[in-house]
Amino acid sequence: MPDKRGFQLGDPGKSTLLQREVFGAGNHWIEILLAEGKKGHFTQAEINRILTTSHPVAEQLSEPR
Repeated sequence: MPDKRGFQLGDPGKSTLLQREVFGAGNHWIEILLAEGKKGHFTQAEINRILTTSHPVAEQLSEPR
């Protein structure tokens, strides 16, 4: 994940709510909030997968109507 850096608040093994603050190249910022679901806690591997598969998309401006 060389293009992303950030930090995580919460321990997936102990907390029902996690927050990740991610900063990427090009001044991108992502805030990820995860809450415990019906299947239980997220694993750290699942949380890391969310981060590694996240990527910026081209911004599309709406045409005036």
